[in-house]
Amino acid sequence: MAKQKSRVKRKRCTECRCWFLTDRRNGRRQKTCGAERCRCSRRRKVARRRRQRELLVHRDAERERQRTCREGGGGATCHAPTSGCNSPEIRKKLREVWDNASAASRAYFERSMPGIFREIMRSGETTETRPERMSRAD
Repeated sequence: MAKQKSRVKRKRCTECRCWFLTDRRNGRRQKTCGAERCRCSRRRKVARRRRQRELLVHRDAERERQRTCREGGGGATCHAPTSGCNSPEIRKKLREVWDNASAASRAYFERSMPGIFREIMRSGETTETRPERMSRAD
């Protein structure tokens, strides 16, 4: 019976220099360990080398990317519209809180501050930005 060689080998990561076991599917080509920062660092280096080798192609592609970005208005449609100014409501609420707090003791005021801030933040939200509650049964 012929012995089957395992493709799993120990290699050294080209980025962090730690030893790791290669994946059986691509062990011969694997250069980095499984750490995200090592993979990203290697990809950046390879892309930088590729751009230097193919400088004119990269410049043309970058010009085209910038042109489409400028023509598209900078992607203004990808964000939600801004909410209206809520400062008059917030100021009114803060005045009410201040009046109640000045009538109460300092300890009571400090205890009630987290709830007051939660209420102010809730009143500033619009119905479009508030996520819908989902049932766990779904």
